[in-house]
Amino acid sequence: MRPDYADDPDRSIPPFTKGITAAACNAGILTNRNVDDALDLLGEDYPYMLDDIDDSSLNEGFRYLKDTYGDTPWQEALDRVMELKNRTSHQSIAAQLHSVIQAVSR
Repeated sequence: MRPDYADDPDRSIPPFTKGITAAACNAGILTNRNVDDALDLLGEDYPYMLDDIDDSSLNEGFRYLKDTYGDTPWQEALDRVMELKNRTSHQSIAAQLHSVIQAVSR
């Protein structure tokens, strides 16, 4: 969990690598709202989306993840992760690139 750097206009925005890696491994992920692209790729209501990264929030988040493992929130998280996996697959990226090339080639 990284801190929020939203106040720094000069910083670069890294890709949501840990989310995409988790998706490639068919694994749920605990993340926070300040991680670039997390909300866009997993959704506002992703079950394991933390509001903050302080010790209390992290402990509560890990506890919730442990307590709901295998239950409905866990399955909802896996469904989102599988959607992310499909959106970032080689085939999907190739199709997106093809669409962009077609659009600019006209």
